[in-house]
Amino acid sequence: MYPLKSYHQKMYKVGFGSNLWGIISEDSLDKWCYLEGCIEEYGTREIFYIEPDEERREDEEKTMLRGAAALG
Repeated sequence: MYPLKSYHQKMYKVGFGSNLWGIISEDSLDKWCYLEGCIEEYGTREIFYIEPDEERREDEEKTMLRGAAALG
């Protein structure tokens, strides 16, 4: 089993226009054009992931090769 990891990410309430708001993560703020001064911290979210590593990739490659060999 591969270890599950996590990290916390800040979320922001962002104004895009009259009565138009969105919740944007700190990592994607630079990808959006929003109204100057219309941003406030909204909370956090927890992101879960499995960190890719060389050993797992080798295991996956071996499994694929065994499957291909079994097919002939």
